[in-house]
Amino acid sequence: MRQEQVSFLETLRLELENVNLTESPDPPFPVETGDHVVGIASEEHKKLYAVWQNYERAGMETGIQARYARGEEERTQAIRRASSLSMKANLIRDLFWISLRDSFDQWGRDIAIKAEWKVVWTETKPPSLLDLLRGSSDPDRE
Repeated sequence: MRQEQVSFLETLRLELENVNLTESPDPPFPVETGDHVVGIASEEHKKLYAVWQNYERAGMETGIQARYARGEEERTQAIRRASSLSMKANLIRDLFWISLRDSFDQWGRDIAIKAEWKVVWTETKPPSLLDLLRGSSDPDRE
């Protein structure tokens, strides 16, 4: 008989309640030319970001453990755990971006989170037809 486990949603709720933002790094990217600041991320967004980063880091670390596992069973368990952590990190990342877009009404724009928790949107120039024919999607590339 399988032991009853706490659901991921319950675990996530508890992690969000208990995250310590003083132990979590701020986004490292400075606001750049062409960025349009639309606001500052809320405490809720900061917590989602921190939990997302924690899951992503744990997934990467577990992936490294799988790479250097001593036996097939240990490797298999580490791969399963890394996969689980990665999928959960992706879900939390998506929740973060959806919530941020919704809070600042930034649907249909490229947005980013920058230093000091500034939420920005950036104007992007679509590639020209000539760039597409050359195989370059970077409009600033010569």
